[in-house]
Amino acid sequence: MGGAISLLAVNFIIAQIFTVAFLTIAVKSRQRPAALWCAAGFVVASLSAVCEAIVPFSSTPRLFAIGAFASVLGGLCLLRFGLGRFYEVPVRWTVLCACFLAGVALDVAIYDLPRGTW
Repeated sequence: MGGAISLLAVNFIIAQIFTVAFLTIAVKSRQRPAALWCAAGFVVASLSAVCEAIVPFSSTPRLFAIGAFASVLGGLCLLRFGLGRFYEVPVRWTVLCACFLAGVALDVAIYDLPRGTW
C-alpha cells in the first residue's frame, strides 16, 4: 500500500502546484476571477487524493470513495466556471449543479455493483 500512498501524495502535490500557478496568474492577470475559479477547482480536486488515501484505513470506505469521486467532479465543475469566465461563456448554474448531483447520485447507486457490470 505504500506505493499507492506515494502516488497519491505525488498527485496531491501536483494539484497544489497547479493551484499555486493559478493563484500567481490571478495576482498578475486581468483575468483574475477566471484564475481564482481554476485554482479553486484544483484545490477541490486535490481532495480526491486525500480521500483515496484514507479509504483503506477507514471503517467507512464507501464514504471516502464517494468523496473522492465527488471532489474530482466538483473540481471539474469549478474549472468549468473558470473557463467560462475566461472565454466569456455564461455558466448555467442550475444545469451544472444538476449534473454534479446526478453524477454523485449515480456513483452512490453503482458503488456496490461488481466490477465489469454494464
